[in-house]
Amino acid sequence: MNLPFFSKNKNEVDHYLGIFLKEEDGVLMLMDTKDGKMTIREKESFLYTNGWENISNDIDEIIYRFEKKINKNIDKSIFFVYSHLVDEKVGDIKQPYLQKIKELVKSLELTALGYIECYEAVSKWIQGREEIPLTGILVELDSHDLTMFIYKGGNITHKKNVARTDNISEDLVKAMSDLKGKFLLPSRIILYNSHDLDPLVDKIISYRWDEQYFIQLPRVDIVKEDDIITGLVNVFAEQIGTKKAEVAIPTQESQETFGFLINKDVAEIQPELNTVEPQKEAFVQPKTTLPSLSIPKVNFKIPKVNFSFLSGKLTIVAGLIIISAALFLNEYFFHKAELEIYLNSSSITKVADFTIGYKVATASASYSQSKATTGSRQIGDPARGQVVVHSFDDGEKSFSKGTEIESAGRKFVLDTEVKVASSSLASDGSAKLPGKNSVSVTAIEIGPEGNLGKGSRFTIADHPSGTYFAINESAFSGGSKKTVRTVSVGDQDKLEEAILNLAKKQVSPPKGINGSLITSLTKTSLSETSYSKEVGEESNSVSLNAKARTTFYLYEKDELLDKIVEEVKDDIRPGFAIDRSLVDYKIDKTTLEDEDLVEISANVTAKTVKKVDKKEILNQVTGKHKNSLNDLKDKLDIEGYNLTINEPIPFLNNFLPFFKQNINIIISTL
Repeated sequence: MNLPFFSKNKNEVDHYLGIFLKEEDGVLMLMDTKDGKMTIREKESFLYTNGWENISNDIDEIIYRFEKKINKNIDKSIFFVYSHLVDEKVGDIKQPYLQKIKELVKSLELTALGYIECYEAVSKWIQGREEIPLTGILVELDSHDLTMFIYKGGNITHKKNVARTDNISEDLVKAMSDLKGKFLLPSRIILYNSHDLDPLVDKIISYRWDEQYFIQLPRVDIVKEDDIITGLVNVFAEQIGTKKAEVAIPTQESQETFGFLINKDVAEIQPELNTVEPQKEAFVQPKTTLPSLSIPKVNFKIPKVNFSFLSGKLTIVAGLIIISAALFLNEYFFHKAELEIYLNSSSITKVADFTIGYKVATASASYSQSKATTGSRQIGDPARGQVVVHSFDDGEKSFSKGTEIESAGRKFVLDTEVKVASSSLASDGSAKLPGKNSVSVTAIEIGPEGNLGKGSRFTIADHPSGTYFAINESAFSGGSKKTVRTVSVGDQDKLEEAILNLAKKQVSPPKGINGSLITSLTKTSLSETSYSKEVGEESNSVSLNAKARTTFYLYEKDELLDKIVEEVKDDIRPGFAIDRSLVDYKIDKTTLEDEDLVEISANVTAKTVKKVDKKEILNQVTGKHKNSLNDLKDKLDIEGYNLTINEPIPFLNNFLPFFKQNINIIISTL
């Protein structure tokens, strides 16, 4: 058998082509491995010129530029794809896309090592950065597809793909519809693609979520394209073993006509002569096409021993010793297994009240918002002109300034006092002539309606029109009117509301203040408000500068979980134990008791699991044939199990390792 002692030159550089394909665009990466480390040497994004039809031509030019820079041909390639391009039932890329990839591999003379789904790399990158198992909703966005992955404690509990629309919130509701009322979702949503996601974050945060989905308003995070690329390359690097130095990657022609490995893992490719046999890692990432190929480094040399003096039985004994040593090394280093046991579980649901401590934190920030005005008013000038006042009174008549006169429903006032002489007889005594005097007048209301033509007859106040009247001997002019936009009270109210909503989304508790928010008690108020225009002032827009002050009430989640566990302990079945990570609760009501305590009414759902002893299980399965696990299932009354064995020697791959440290036992529930 081949032992993993390395002979490859440490300074040799291997080149790989990373091809990240989505619905309408993609990314090409030139990756180098040297001294056991992988780096991204070149990266270039591209748009499909005609969908997937001409994808080979789109990529060919970029590969040519890569090869020109390194002066070397690149043939080894790894494909990265979004989840909706993969047929989950078949466990392979969907046929229409697979056919195009096979044509691409053939036309560009590439060697395809396999494919990796993007969500696995993103989740692993997040867990590596935060150093805790992922709990949240991972949302993968492509041009026309949305795929949702719900993680709890690092494991996927639900996956759903839906067609994407312009409303991201409604798309998520559609993906979550099967889960409504069954259990509460993690209050964290993580979006990723290679485009601007900030507008989508605002839509999700401002959406009115049904309380049957989330305990509190979900936090929304974004994974940037560079981080996605980093995660993808890191997963690939682990798969080919570049985490450890001097690991060679075996190459062999694919069994597919076009050179693409369909339903094959890299581990299934037999190494050529003088290459190093890679070791599979203890755990295989679920649904990842490429297996882990990391090999522990061996820092000693086998001494050369001359066995020529041996013959007969001594030769047989020496051979048996060598074989035994090889088997021991194989068993100690390479024979590994992962056993996931699914335990019986039951749920406890109840409504309970708890009194816990709380703390208060405040945060302030300044904001500025503008909007178009919605108020209006009319401005303009009144019509002006002169009239001749006629009086048939036998005596002199005076009319004071401001006296109203009216014609055709239009009212005017005298600009000055006017005195009109008494009436008189004509020289021949045939008629009575009125006294006359001219005076200027102004319309009471603005507008062109007051621009009366000459010859209009006016009545004067309450005086009889037969005795007193006025006539304009020339047309009136100057009357005008127009409508202008002004600031309304509603405009100011909406600006305040907009700043309050913005502050609620963006302001968070100060750094260093830990705890979970009691959203129902959170309050935001405005101060130092300054409007650019006052109510009624003419303007097409109005803005508001203000300082928003938010008061947060926070509680310790662990304290509440302790009280929940204490509350439900009498409801736990014998032989079962409560799992704190499987406790969900929704806060319905909150009441401040005093300066330190708050009373919380919560709907609690706690899952209990059957008690098992990992050491006992380990003792029973070490070195046993995999079929013997059926007896273990009946003996421990478990729901089921999933076993993965990594063993390079065929006749041992049905047995669990003989060393306990090579068996990893995972306790889970269905």
